Amino acid sequence: MSAEVNDIVPRLNLKKQKTKRTTNCSVKNPSAVGTTNFTKSTRAWFLASALYDEIEDEDLEHIKKLLEDNGADPNQLLPEYGVTPFHLVVGNPCKPFALEATRLCLLSGADPNVRSEDGLTPVHVSTIWGCIEVLELLLRSGGDPSL
Repeated sequence: MSAEVNDIVPRLNLKKQKTKRTTNCSVKNPSAVGTTNFTKSTRAWFLASALYDEIEDEDLEHIKKLLEDNGADPNQLLPEYGVTPFHLVVGNPCKPFALEATRLCLLSGADPNVRSEDGLTPVHVSTIWGCIEVLELLLRSGGDPSL
């Protein structure tokens, strides 16, 4: 005895319901929701990360390009490292590189008193690593050892 599916399962009277979708995806003022600030902070982070990488590679040409042509901020705190690119450069073990890269950063607005997540400044870092010439340059540029 073969039963039809329709005999076993009662027919369901399903009507397609019309639903009104109210989707408002247009944003008249992007700065009102932080879009502009997000874009600016993402760009700043990206450029500072690129600067950090070039400092690690000791590539003065690319450092100069990032600072002068692209506006990379050597004072931008990079949360993944807890320091700024400027902290990295002042403690570099290659003294001639550290001195020239520090000079380039200072010319681009680097702050000798900018703090890391641990509260250290580039003055502290250059002192810890024994970078005396870099320390002297930082002090002449407004670095404050008492911070």
